[in-house]
Amino acid sequence: VGPGDPPKLAMEVQAAALHERWESMVEAFNKAHPDVEAAFFDEVGALERLRMKLGAAMFDRSMWDFSMFHPTAYGHEQLAEEAHRCATESVALVSELAPHPDVP
Repeated sequence: VGPGDPPKLAMEVQAAALHERWESMVEAFNKAHPDVEAAFFDEVGALERLRMKLGAAMFDRSMWDFSMFHPTAYGHEQLAEEAHRCATESVALVSELAPHPDVP
């Protein structure tokens, strides 16, 4: 990132760095605690998938309360579904006991 680059690029670089850092912390935690499994839930990625799945108009209208920052009950349900997907993809026991319909 340098002078003249769009602000969005700086945000994307920072987001990628934070994403990488969180993933490495979860990996380190899992190595230090072999009796448990932790998973990194990429909420930004989940929100992007939901926006693509629902369409921009439905996403913008249904996901957020009056603050346009906090999810509605519907928004919480959608995020919980995405968290379930993440847990199913990352934690073998969750995959066995509570499979997600979209995860093979």
